[in-house]
Amino acid sequence: MITLIGAGAWGRNLFRNLNELGVLHSVVDPSDAARKLAEDAGVQHFAEPHNALADPAVKGVVIATPAPTHRDVALQAIEVGKDVYVEKPIALTLSDAREMAQAASEAGVLMMVGHLLQYHPCYVALRKIVQGGEIGDPRYIVSTRFSLGRIRSNENVVWSFSPHDISMVLGLVDSEVKDVSSNGSDILQDGIADIGHVDILFGNGVRAEVRSSWLHPFKEQRLIVVGSKGMAVFDDQLPWEHKVAVYDHEIAHTSDGYTAKKADPRYIDVPNGEPLKAEMQHFIDRIADRERPLTDAEEAIAVLDVLQRSNEVMETR
Repeated sequence: MITLIGAGAWGRNLFRNLNELGVLHSVVDPSDAARKLAEDAGVQHFAEPHNALADPAVKGVVIATPAPTHRDVALQAIEVGKDVYVEKPIALTLSDAREMAQAASEAGVLMMVGHLLQYHPCYVALRKIVQGGEIGDPRYIVSTRFSLGRIRSNENVVWSFSPHDISMVLGLVDSEVKDVSSNGSDILQDGIADIGHVDILFGNGVRAEVRSSWLHPFKEQRLIVVGSKGMAVFDDQLPWEHKVAVYDHEIAHTSDGYTAKKADPRYIDVPNGEPLKAEMQHFIDRIADRERPLTDAEEAIAVLDVLQRSNEVMETR
């Protein structure tokens, strides 16, 4: 059984999925809304974590509290031997993230981090296309996440929007990150980028761009992989049957230069499914089989490292 710590806006989505999967033991959140949520679902409610964590029936903990609390709440759960899922970001600093990872390793418990889009059926299909060599060797990746709002004053748009995109990019490239550069534009608030652009160079030569904006007139969420033999696209704003496409474009090099031969898209059949439910099922399965989670602490630290490096070099203009 699993206890949910934190029942805010996103926590309620986790609550629904855990409850539907039949594994929700309790909810830990001092709010009256959380108490009502637990009562309606027929599960236990606690204002503080210690009572839930003391119950031997609880095998795993899902943490959906504000990011500054992730370290302390996770360490509290790890200390009593519970497997831990923590929402992104794993922590706000690399030192905290590494402390959490080390504590989990020493305690022999699992740590999984909520990089949701790794579990989206369409991303899973795209990753299979790329890893299967259908478009050849990856050369260039661009991930775009634009919308209007939610505008924050405590973090820039890259920290707010891009962790999932960085996670997806890292999941497609089998190489270490060699260099990170970034820039942003602070339109509304001085020193807080409303538009962000992160460039990632990998050791094998693959280049990636991660673009983000919360000042865009409409939502755009698109991941493009350009390979040596074709291109693949995951466009999350299209109807399900058109979300994943392969373009068998050809680039020919002749004595006159380069020429492009365009091809119509081939849409990939992807079974429909809810990413968050798939992610929660993955956590449940890893608790049972003790295998390494897809988005474990090591993966989360790699994402956080790119975020932190981008923040260090970002120039707003």
